[in-house]
Amino acid sequence: MSLRIKATLQMKSRYTSQAASGLMGLHEAASQGSLTQMKDLLNTLTVNSRDNRGWTALMRAVEHDRRECVGQLLVSGASPSLTCKLGHSAIDVGKFWNRKACVDMMLPYNDADKASHHYFTSSPLTPAAHLRSDEEDIAGLSSSQYAQFIFNHNGKPLLKVTNRTDSSGRKRESLSLWKCDQEQLQQLKSHILLEVSSERLVFLGFDGESAPMFVILLTDSLVKTVTKASADAGTDLTLMDKSNYKGLLQLAEEDASIMAQSIGLCSWLNMYQYCATCGSETVIKEAGHKRHCLNTNCASQHSVQNTSYPRTDMSIITAVSSPDGNQFLLVRPQKMYPNMYTCVSGYVEPGESLESACSREVQEETGVDLCSVRYHSSQYWPFTSVLMLGFTGVANENSQIHIDENELEDAQWFTREEVVRAITGQHKSMMIPPPQAIAHHLVKQVLLDTFDINSKQTSKL
Repeated sequence: MSLRIKATLQMKSRYTSQAASGLMGLHEAASQGSLTQMKDLLNTLTVNSRDNRGWTALMRAVEHDRRECVGQLLVSGASPSLTCKLGHSAIDVGKFWNRKACVDMMLPYNDADKASHHYFTSSPLTPAAHLRSDEEDIAGLSSSQYAQFIFNHNGKPLLKVTNRTDSSGRKRESLSLWKCDQEQLQQLKSHILLEVSSERLVFLGFDGESAPMFVILLTDSLVKTVTKASADAGTDLTLMDKSNYKGLLQLAEEDASIMAQSIGLCSWLNMYQYCATCGSETVIKEAGHKRHCLNTNCASQHSVQNTSYPRTDMSIITAVSSPDGNQFLLVRPQKMYPNMYTCVSGYVEPGESLESACSREVQEETGVDLCSVRYHSSQYWPFTSVLMLGFTGVANENSQIHIDENELEDAQWFTREEVVRAITGQHKSMMIPPPQAIAHHLVKQVLLDTFDINSKQTSKL
């Protein structure tokens, strides 16, 4: 390496370190209300600079109710509509921590409405459904030099395992969705004589403009063979199972969405090897998006049947607040993680509306009646192949809890302070599902929805 290049790299390293140090100082000044220090740092830093969590100085100032700093940051061009990596703006932070004065200061500067965004819903793929029924096109795409492949066995994706040592010296295992390109696939084929027929190929869509993405369905024996061949080449692989669910919530968001799509499709293909209408054997058609019954007299041959195409079951999930906005109903289902509390959820039954399903499930499981229900957002949950339809609800006055012990271990009304501490990881004996789950965002939403109620009550005291 030449002396000039080495000097340039060292200078870049120093600049990056100084910038990070300055950003940390700006955020600390905003958190602590050090107005003079914050103004000095704003002379050398961009006011909307973000840390590794996507937080801005404005968010920090609002969190700690530093009103003078909030005012200065807004005048300096700070945007209250920018969102952190979890999708929350400075206004959301203010509502969450009940900083009414800060929220009122920011509202005139707010310039954006944001859509709900959830883990497993950021697929980069374009479906290209019109190509699925053309076997020649699919065969051509699967042999393209740009094609990418992932692997699945009975609905379980094959994952890459990476072992690393963290800063404290402890060994950590991380998972990622294992993908291989055409060259890697051909090398694998030459080692294990892997044959990829149309019956074992599922087309997911295009990643970008020209990169077709496929799932290869593996048999029991091929899983072992592929895993061994990859291990010999220095890549450790494992199938998804309950023991590594937590690791799957740490995937890159786009990969998590691709994985979710593949799990849903491949689980359905595995379960419907025999026709649900007549019981005869089926074969895979339309590049993995249809199960075709071989019985020519089957009703599925003569009309559109929902047993021939992939199914997605609907489940509602509802975060409930008390009428005065001071308490929040959370439940602990059977076999839930220790100390984890979440929202009431359950399947939609035939003949009922989504709103009716919310009211019924909450009443059946907790004995609490709802007086209002409002739709929030949805999230596909791949581990059970369910579309979670998220709602917030308000309970009737004087609702008493009577739990269904077949469904729940516990259900309680929690105070606002308890829920805020739990969702921010500060509660010693209670947890809320992580940000990758829709339940986390529904709980946050009821905290935000009841902000105005609590502000009015506080102003009367």
